[in-house]
Amino acid sequence: MRAIAAVQIGKGANSAARIFNIPSRILRCRLHNNDQSKKAMGPTGIFGEANELKLVAHIKALQKTGLVATRDDIRSLAFDSATKLKLKHRFNLEKKKGWMRLV
Repeated sequence: MRAIAAVQIGKGANSAARIFNIPSRILRCRLHNNDQSKKAMGPTGIFGEANELKLVAHIKALQKTGLVATRDDIRSLAFDSATKLKLKHRFNLEKKKGWMRLV
C-alpha cells in the first residue's frame, strides 16, 4: 500500500491521504492496526472502472466538439448512465445529484 509506505518514510498521514485520494481517518486506522491489506480504502464507486472510463471518454469527446459540460450536465449524465445500466446508486432522484463533488 503506497499511502502506508509514504507515511513510513516520513510523510504525514493527512498529506499521504490527500496525495493518494483516500480518507485520512481510514489511513490512520490502518496504520494504528498495522493493516496493510489490499482491500479498498473508502467507499467503492457505483460505476466500476470500465463504466467510469466510458463516462470520462464521453465527456472528453463532448469537449473536443466544443461543448463544455457543466457540473450539473455531468451529474445528469452520470445519473442517466447509472439508471440505464441499472446500477444501484445513491443519487437524489429529484435533483439527479449526489455523485460528483470537488476535491
